[in-house]
Amino acid sequence: MAVANRLFVVDPMCVLNYGHNPKSLVYFSDYFRGRGFECFPVACRYFKSKDPAYSDFVPHFGYYYHDTIALPNGVAVSEDAPLYVSALRDASQDLARAVLSNDRVVNQALIDWHILFKSFDISQRDFIFFPSADYYGVLGLLLYLHHMPSNRRPEVHLRFIGVMEHARKGGGDALPAIGAALRDVRARVTVSAEAPAYAAHLARRLRVDVASTLYPPYDESLAYDREAAPFIAFSAGAGREDKGFLRLLNIARTYALSYPSDDVRFVVQNLRPGDERRHADYMSQLYAAPNVELIAAIQSDEAMLANYRRCDISIMPYDAEVYRMRGSAVFMESIMYGRAFAISGKTGFDPLMPQFVSGAVATSDRDFCEAINATYRMDRALREQLCHQTREAYKTYAYAALGKIFQ
Repeated sequence: MAVANRLFVVDPMCVLNYGHNPKSLVYFSDYFRGRGFECFPVACRYFKSKDPAYSDFVPHFGYYYHDTIALPNGVAVSEDAPLYVSALRDASQDLARAVLSNDRVVNQALIDWHILFKSFDISQRDFIFFPSADYYGVLGLLLYLHHMPSNRRPEVHLRFIGVMEHARKGGGDALPAIGAALRDVRARVTVSAEAPAYAAHLARRLRVDVASTLYPPYDESLAYDREAAPFIAFSAGAGREDKGFLRLLNIARTYALSYPSDDVRFVVQNLRPGDERRHADYMSQLYAAPNVELIAAIQSDEAMLANYRRCDISIMPYDAEVYRMRGSAVFMESIMYGRAFAISGKTGFDPLMPQFVSGAVATSDRDFCEAINATYRMDRALREQLCHQTREAYKTYAYAALGKIFQ
């Protein structure tokens, strides 16, 4: 029997047990297993979860972003200096010099990669895939590969989503450093971006070819768990200003005034508790709105599925400037779960919108209300047909790009 190719699906930023990071490791690991790979999802070593979906995660990477995203209370980060010393004993002289000549966070990333390569004896027979590339994880890997013999390097694919690849300590433009490191080890390293608009931008900035890679399609859309009213407009994603959280009260009020006979409820994922105090007046009005239901900011995977099952339309009033090249996990999940959606215009997914016939592009709050009302008035069978057509268009696009990775 032939031995399956080994694929390491890696995300040093997979440290919280909710959000897109752990889901992405699962989605892409499942997809590549279906293509015959033996997959190892590799997360941050501080990732903790009792969810069986994450039971095969390999805890490994240190946490590189204390100054950007704080770990949950009670999670202690160990001092890594002894790790460097012990790991360097069997490192090559070139790698040892590289570690000594760079900053502490790059040191940590380099050593983390050195230990992973040694632990699994990773070589040219293997593959590495980043679902959500981050600055230090990517830079550490590329620098490590630079110090490997070229005939020992595994094949690597980096998928950028427009978030943590910019999170360099001290700020400034992080892409030139990544681009330079990419060109140093260009052989056997390919690149994609989540959103088509961001792929075009990265191709110019990194001076390499960049494809567009969506989440792998799921097998089934979600059945509705109810047939009765009210009609649910769901705003998913922990309440954030860039996701339009501060627009939702006006959208809900405008809808109630414009369509007073409609039985529509807005289900909204809330701000995190510490953030509510910064918007106390707004929050008091949102809680009092009769057509708004606030749910907790942090939702388990099961709870999120339950919310999608009962929703009729997913609304994403995103900040157009923040999302002009960005993608959205909520956007992709809404399509794959078979839900209608309304999203702000001029996001990174704009080039795909003509194919996605169950979605509306909205600019103003009134535009969102009109999109919700149009879906509310639509025959359920027609809506499901349009959602099915959108899922099929998504699948065609996604599979075409995914099939080119590690050909």
